[in-house]
Amino acid sequence: MASTGTEIVEVEALRVSTAKPEYLDNEEAEAPSRLFRFTRYFLLAVTACIAIPFGSVHNGIYLPLSACVFALTALHLVSARSRIDETFAAHTTTLTTARLLGVFFAYIVLQSLFLRFSSEPHPVLGATSGILRSGPFWSGISMLAFFASTFFLARIYLVPHTSFKRTLINAILCGGAVVSLIGISHWFYDTGKLFWFFEPDNVFISERARWPFVNANHLGHFLLPIFFLFVARLGNELESVGDYQRRHQKNNRQALSHLAHSSRLQTRLIKVGFVFCFLLAVLLALVGTLSRGTWFGLSVAALAYFFLTRRRVTASNETPTEDEPRHRHTQRSSGSSKHKNAFSVEAFIMGVSRLARPTFVILAGIFLIFFFSERGRDLVSARIDYGLMYSKDDMRWQMYADTLPMIKEHPLLGVGLGGWRAEFPRAMSPLLSGVEPVYLHSEPLQLIAELGLIGFTIVCLLIFYCSIQGLKALALFKVSDHSRARTMTALLCGMWGFFAASFFDFPLRMPAIVFMLGIYLALTTAYTDSAQRSISR
Repeated sequence: MASTGTEIVEVEALRVSTAKPEYLDNEEAEAPSRLFRFTRYFLLAVTACIAIPFGSVHNGIYLPLSACVFALTALHLVSARSRIDETFAAHTTTLTTARLLGVFFAYIVLQSLFLRFSSEPHPVLGATSGILRSGPFWSGISMLAFFASTFFLARIYLVPHTSFKRTLINAILCGGAVVSLIGISHWFYDTGKLFWFFEPDNVFISERARWPFVNANHLGHFLLPIFFLFVARLGNELESVGDYQRRHQKNNRQALSHLAHSSRLQTRLIKVGFVFCFLLAVLLALVGTLSRGTWFGLSVAALAYFFLTRRRVTASNETPTEDEPRHRHTQRSSGSSKHKNAFSVEAFIMGVSRLARPTFVILAGIFLIFFFSERGRDLVSARIDYGLMYSKDDMRWQMYADTLPMIKEHPLLGVGLGGWRAEFPRAMSPLLSGVEPVYLHSEPLQLIAELGLIGFTIVCLLIFYCSIQGLKALALFKVSDHSRARTMTALLCGMWGFFAASFFDFPLRMPAIVFMLGIYLALTTAYTDSAQRSISR
């Protein structure tokens, strides 16, 4: 018995001696929280500022930025397993989207291996010649990994019951407002330098709004989804003003007095004014890009937004709620008071909210007419005349025509990621002699040429799936949840407009735009999953 007691004492002493001190446990517990806090601030800062340094297209900016994103992704894979399991739960839009991205990445790798070792080897370098000359391929892989990592990081912080969604959207709107103001300020006084001091790789003077991007089309692609987020925010702010006024009013005289003396209501009205001004700034920058592709995408997205919002309003008006019988009874029992308050302030605010959309269109049109009275009108009219007179002679049409035989030769697998640049000179028309294009000015056409019909089908499946799930989420939102419905509609329409505009340019080669696409995809899947959870409850 004595020996047994001695052994117990020795084991206990050994356990105490080998146990970690308490301060080490506290440090290990604080380490993930520090990582989470830093990652949130990092995402917000990059979202707001990534477009300012020339769209982060230069390697001196893109390489450190992508390295940080990849490092944070690896750290979260190791230390944030519970958060990842919660985000990528079964039967969610996020999980299916991540699987489609994984399938797309695996296809690109397998396609590259097949094309590399099935092609004819170089007479001197052998089969490794394809790997040694695959700079565009690794650039494309890096951009795809950058997009997927951005989506992963943003999505795991958009978990339910957090305010990070609104904060992230605020960062998007802040960055869009700054970029639009930079583009407008440089429009009429372009010296070929950003802020009239910083020089890009290619310095030239343009009569189009383009800064901080060098290409005006890229500025349009960047601002197009942000414009609809501003429209949704304006609708939400107007609705909050109306709700606040209705909650605090008792009669007409008290309502007017409250409007004159309430600092909170005045703050909300000032916020509405700021949102409206920034919305006009973004719209003006989009017009100032003089980009026909951007205008086309904006038109497509505007039509979709008008259709979805009108459909949403109609459904809200026709869908009965649980409070409707009580509301009808109240109306019957207080018929005389209804006639007395027929011209109440509440009715006036409701009427103003209904007139918000046509009023915005009229004011925006008047603003643009006055702004384009001289110099702006000349620039826009000249661009329209150019489009009407020289569209047939545009070099892009010849590049599209020369790419079609390449697609016919490699219909299923394509020429490989980044292979269009190497293969195009062989099919290039003599009319383009002396031209060395880096990208085809049409993302869908270049994706078909490089990835083949199989890879392009995977991309279309991803877009189609997210769109369908987003539309289902709109139908699942509660009637009273107008704020999330507007934001979801803005995300969908902005993405549709972006993809429509990408038919005439190459925005997916810009790091700032690729990063924002990852953010938009994360927000779309987050709102979709939150709508499904709210219904399942």
